Order: sequence, then C-alpha cells, then structure tokens
Amino acid sequence: MNLKILMKNFIRISIIVLFSIYTNLKAQNCLSIFKNEAALSYSSKKDAFTKEAKQLVLLSLDSLKPHDIKVINIPVMYSTKKAVKIRRKGDLNKDDFFCYLNAYSLSFDESIILNDTVVGIVIPSANPARKLEYLKALDNYRKTISEEIIRINPEIIFTIYNIPRCYWYVKDGELFVLANPNNVFKSYNVTDYWKDYLTEEQISFLYYKEVGL
Repeated sequence: MNLKILMKNFIRISIIVLFSIYTNLKAQNCLSIFKNEAALSYSSKKDAFTKEAKQLVLLSLDSLKPHDIKVINIPVMYSTKKAVKIRRKGDLNKDDFFCYLNAYSLSFDESIILNDTVVGIVIPSANPARKLEYLKALDNYRKTISEEIIRINPEIIFTIYNIPRCYWYVKDGELFVLANPNNVFKSYNVTDYWKDYLTEEQISFLYYKEVGL
C-alpha cells in the first residue's frame, strides 16, 4: 500500500474518530445543561403544583387536613419549537435528544397523593368543564408506579410528552429513567437507557405543547 492510500485511510479514520468525539461531547454537554435547567424549573413550579393538587384533594376528602397530605408531583415536559421544526424535516438525531427538550416547559400532569400510603392521584380531567380530577381507586399500573416512585424518593421526577411509560428522575444529582422496555419496571442510568432503549421512532413524536391546545 503506497503512502497516498495510507494517508487517505488515516484522514478518513481521523474524521470518523473526531466526529464520534464531537457527538459524545455535545450529547454530554446537552445532558449537563438539561439537568441543571430541569432542577431549576421543577423547583420554581413545585409549590404551585402542590397547592393545586392539595386544594382538589381536600375538597374530595374533607376528613384530611393540609398537613396530613404529602404530594409527589410528576409534571410533563415538552420539546423546543426548534426540535419540532427539525422533526418535520426528518432530521431528528437520537444523539441530540437532550438538546431537543425544553426543561422550562414543565406543566402540571399528575400528582401522587400520600397519607402514610398512597390514597390517590390528581390528573387532568377528561371533562372540559373541570381542570383536574382526583382518582381514589388506582389500577394496578398506577399503583405499581406510585409505589416504586415512593421507594425511589426522587429529588425531581417528570415525564416527557409522547414518550409513554417512562419516568425521568434525579436522585443524588444523577438522572435516571424508570421504564419497562422489557415489561418490568426498572431504573436505568439515563445514558444507558438512551443508548440501549431509546429509539429514533420514540423521539419522532416530540412536540412543544399538548396536541389540541
């Protein structure tokens, strides 16, 4: 093999390696920024979410007092408008997943209500005349999720719009996902989940607001 061919191969391999390094650094940078912004967003909205949920529960359960109730808020997060434009062009890249999310878009979606044990959940109402509704009876899915979230005791927890059956949470400063890709709910380090389970198809449904709003 002559020197010219060797140089071409060297340049080609170098470009591939450099691109891989750039992609990984960009993904890690987006993840780091995203974690910080999600923590700030959650902190700024937590009290308002809690107040909303408690008001409804106290109307439904007049035997309880405000100090009897603990609330675990699970808001929903949307993507950026820029991500939607990229998606419409068919250019979404899984490597840029955390760059697509708008951490400040957290909106009320679900609250687990505790009084020693789970007593119910507050969710958006299907009735357009009501904003929220309180559900006392939980199906097996919601009960399993609620008990697992209580066990984990996350610092913050949220879902991402149009990525179902995934609960993203921060514990001890690290981001994890509670998900069931193998039909059993389990916690994954977010980087492992992103590499092994998050698909291009899943992120193709990202949107910057709830459909219909």
